[in-house]
Amino acid sequence: MENKIIEWFITGNSGISSEAIVAQLMGFDTKRNYDDHPHDDGDFGRCYKLLVAVPEFKPRISEMSKRSKHWAALVKNWDELTTLYTDDGKCYKRMQEIFTTVEI
Repeated sequence: MENKIIEWFITGNSGISSEAIVAQLMGFDTKRNYDDHPHDDGDFGRCYKLLVAVPEFKPRISEMSKRSKHWAALVKNWDELTTLYTDDGKCYKRMQEIFTTVEI
C-alpha cells in the first residue's frame, strides 16, 4: 500500500484534504490549524482520485469523521458526492448544501 501512496503523491494530484486522508488513515497526528476537509469539487476530486489510487482507503473513509464536523458530514454523504462528482458535476452544490447542516 505504501508504494501506491507514494505513486499517488508524486503524480502531483494531491492537496490538503487528500493529504489529510493519508495522514489520518496512516496514523499520523497532523491536524492543521485550519479546516482540512474538501471545500469544493476540486478538493473532493483529489480525495476521490486518492481513493482510486489506494483502494484500501475507501472502506476506511468513515475514519475521517473523527477529524471534524465537516469531515463527518461529508463522509456521511461520501457515496452520493462520489456519484455527483463522477456522473453529473453537481458535487460542489451538494457539498455546500451539506455544509449548511454542520453546527459549529
